[in-house]
Amino acid sequence: MAVNAAQWGQAYADDVAREYASLAADVALPPRKDEPAVEKCWRRTDGRTIFLLGFAFGRVRLEKRIDLVSLGGTPEYRVIGCASNTADCPEVVKHQAALAALRHERDHPA
Repeated sequence: MAVNAAQWGQAYADDVAREYASLAADVALPPRKDEPAVEKCWRRTDGRTIFLLGFAFGRVRLEKRIDLVSLGGTPEYRVIGCASNTADCPEVVKHQAALAALRHERDHPA
């Protein structure tokens, strides 16, 4: 059965919303000892925010996109640069980076 663009878009938005809900729940927990630190944060005029995070193994760049928010969705946090290779960046690293970015936004509102 073929999936049309609207079904794919809704499934994608649902995945992003589940990830964001997980982050929002985890942000209430105390930070872990190995949680990365936000070294820099750039808020762009197009609504995106770029974070540079320091891990023990190196740095990770993370992008916060708000494209889905205007459609009733949630923000999306996406790794755009990893110390090794973005494609090889483990899910746990992606989650820790997004969690640190969300904590940073909470503690340093624009």
